[in-house]
Amino acid sequence: PSARSCVTCRRRKVKCDKRQPCSNCTRARIECVFPSPGRAPRKPRKPPEAELMERLRRLEGVVQSLGVHVEDEGQGSAGGGATQNGGGGGGQMVPQAGRSDSTGGGEQREAMIRDIRREDKPFQDLEARFGRLVIEEGRSRYINNSFWASLNNEVEDLKGILEHSDEEDDDYSSPGAGSASNSTNHQEFVFGYSSNSVDLTSLHPSPEKICQYWQLFKENVDPVVKVLHIPTIEPIILDAKDHLDRIPKGLEALMFAIYYCAITSVTWDNCMDVGEDKLTMLKRYRFAVEQALARANFLTTDEMIVLQAFVMFLICLRRNDNAKVIWTLTGLVVRMAQTLGVHRDGSQFHLRPFETEMRRRLWCQICILDTRASEDHGCDPTIVESLYDTKMALNVNDSDLDPSMEDFPESRVGCTEMTFCLIRFEIGTIFRRIQFVPPGPPRCHEYFAAATLKEKEQWITECHQQLEERYLQHCDMSVPLYWVTATVCRLIMSKMWLMAYHPYQRMDGGSSLPQEIRDRLFVTSLENVEYALLLEQEERVKRWGWLFRTYVQWHAIAFLLSELCVRTTGDTVARAWRAVEDTARRRLGDPDSNNRNGQLWKPLRKLIEKARGARQ
Repeated sequence: PSARSCVTCRRRKVKCDKRQPCSNCTRARIECVFPSPGRAPRKPRKPPEAELMERLRRLEGVVQSLGVHVEDEGQGSAGGGATQNGGGGGGQMVPQAGRSDSTGGGEQREAMIRDIRREDKPFQDLEARFGRLVIEEGRSRYINNSFWASLNNEVEDLKGILEHSDEEDDDYSSPGAGSASNSTNHQEFVFGYSSNSVDLTSLHPSPEKICQYWQLFKENVDPVVKVLHIPTIEPIILDAKDHLDRIPKGLEALMFAIYYCAITSVTWDNCMDVGEDKLTMLKRYRFAVEQALARANFLTTDEMIVLQAFVMFLICLRRNDNAKVIWTLTGLVVRMAQTLGVHRDGSQFHLRPFETEMRRRLWCQICILDTRASEDHGCDPTIVESLYDTKMALNVNDSDLDPSMEDFPESRVGCTEMTFCLIRFEIGTIFRRIQFVPPGPPRCHEYFAAATLKEKEQWITECHQQLEERYLQHCDMSVPLYWVTATVCRLIMSKMWLMAYHPYQRMDGGSSLPQEIRDRLFVTSLENVEYALLLEQEERVKRWGWLFRTYVQWHAIAFLLSELCVRTTGDTVARAWRAVEDTARRRLGDPDSNNRNGQLWKPLRKLIEKARGARQ
């Protein structure tokens, strides 16, 4: 037998028995030709341009992620798609060799390098338009859109988003910061870790404290996170506190979620009035919620109350944990909701009006959670409008609903207990239209051709007009919740205008924006940040400050910092620096928040340092 495989088997990449003729060629009834004796020719050495090779690998990953097949030069359609490299390096997406041999692949790669050296702007345009896929040694991270891709370009630290180091605690960090969730791994609870051996009854507070936590929940959480119907659930909670050893598993998960939400909503100082250190109680009740959810089999549950508990838990967990965790767990929430059919409107299935309305409220909060989690993590929202037909919840108070009602109540004009959540839901829909770009080149091109800046302006204008006419113009601003509703609405609508015009959203990075527009965007961004700070500091709405602190005005801060790199003097610049420093100090030094090392703060930290250098 020959020492080497025949030419046909080698080309086909199949095992050759090296007989003359080999069995494969014999079955195919073709001539079996073996290579000449001696050593096989050496494979060409890797090109010396290491930097270009790295760029090429990254761009191949981007192109393949968009579904664009890189065709072999001279091979027509013989080239394959993208395959996962199974070697030790792991994780890098590479083009298949198809029918070409290693020499042909090397020539193709060299040709592509020459193309990149000549002109790599098309690849830059692809990345700027559709986002980035960063791949490195088995790890990958996707950034959804041009905003975050451009921001990482600004600080030249795209691969920094793959880092997991906590070494970036700068002068903003407070001595007690970040211990709320760092010390314990909470991922085991998905698999029901220790749920059978833990006595959950012992983790409940006393009946007196249950009443206290319930009151805190009604005042601090329920008005801004409307998941429950208070008149219906309140007697159930107050009755359960007297026989905690005999309550259903779903109700127990909801009660622990209520405790966790109540503790999250109070400040560290006020928490001592409840009787214990806040960090201790957060750890205890987070563990209890996780174990109760596991015991209730939340991954396979068909109980609405379990999903309600999970959603409430995640909304408050945003205050205490990393954006990565929230984003991943939000995916579970969406799948659970689809399993329970919450994404389908109850009226399609002739459900009773009360049940239909509660399902609408729950879906509303899931959509809000998905929008917020996706923005915090820099990913596309999971939920798109084509995914569901659930109607928007009615603009009514709890007193307008009753489990025995036969007909839906009339939706009110003006502000109600549901208005704050409904406004967030409606604005979230516009947010997805402005931000989300469906993957795949044909759909992407069609989307961009249709979604012009003028149309985005029209969406925002129409939404603003509807909200003003339906809710805001009828609001009594002396009522704290209604004042918050109007302020948050106008703040977010201002943010939408900024997003539509933001330089990082533009193909040219904003270089074509007239200076007059940049000046207006600078002032708009500054006002956004200042109003966000006002919401946190206003005394009469302090009880809901826990939720406002989960909002970060990413677009406004990024634009301010990019402008502060070139604007160094003036009263407006000094005012902008005060707003940026105050925001950074509050976010990065917040003992309740674990986001100071989050993915999106990393490039902003570097941008802050860059702006400081320009100022000095």
